[in-house]
Amino acid sequence: MVCMVVQFLLNLENLTRLVYLDLSDQGYHGSLPSELGNLSNLQYIYLSNNAFTGSIPSEFGNLLKLEILSLRDNLLSGFIPPELGRLNLEYLDIRNNGFSGSIPQEILNNNISKFFHDNYNDKNKQVVEKEEKNDLNKDAKSDNGTNPFLIIAIVFGIISIILTILIFLVLRKNRDLKKKNNERIAFLL
Repeated sequence: MVCMVVQFLLNLENLTRLVYLDLSDQGYHGSLPSELGNLSNLQYIYLSNNAFTGSIPSEFGNLLKLEILSLRDNLLSGFIPPELGRLNLEYLDIRNNGFSGSIPQEILNNNISKFFHDNYNDKNKQVVEKEEKNDLNKDAKSDNGTNPFLIIAIVFGIISIILTILIFLVLRKNRDLKKKNNERIAFLL
């Protein structure tokens, strides 16, 4: 399985136009191939909830278009590469891994609007507190885990059903009125 996963990820290197990579919740394990750093058009990487091991390749710092990097809930370890600080990330989630050391200053100086990490030492505590004060769940799901698009679709569906029933009732009433009028006319004749 490890060979297949690594081979699969290495084959991604040929996908130079790849913008979105989501391999979350797939049970993958093994190390993250540094070759992913060659996919210069990548904007979104979701590799959460797997069993990836080793460190984050410093080559990820070459992904200058990258906006979202989610590596949460893996078995990654080692130091966080300072090269990630070169990126214009909007979202970085590295929680629930086994990283050591502190978060590189290059990353802390970067204005990442949504940065989730474990508290490695007291020096980084203010970053965690800052996160808790911000509204960090404006993505595709609300705080309770529901998708706002699904809610809109359900509301639209309910309104459509109500309108259909109302139209049916109005048409039925008009038909009944015509029937009564026809009966009155027939009675008068």
